[in-house]
Amino acid sequence: MQMNHLCRCFMPIFICRVFLHENNTARWSALLIGLIYGKQRYDYLKPIAAEERRIEEEEKKLREEQERIYKQLSEANSDTILK
Repeated sequence: MQMNHLCRCFMPIFICRVFLHENNTARWSALLIGLIYGKQRYDYLKPIAAEERRIEEEEKKLREEQERIYKQLSEANSDTILK
């Protein structure tokens, strides 16, 4: 009886390939889902970012114009004080 017990311990165990590749399948599935989600999120955020850039450019132009006017006024005031 002891011999039979020892033989059972060292018998090769056959594991279904699905279980061996289950971890890889989960990884690839997560990667694919992440790519799909990322593409949808990018498509959603792209027009919002474009609008924000457009608004920032307009604000920058206004700010530069105000700085230019301020500089001209300060130069004009400094000329009158020195003369």
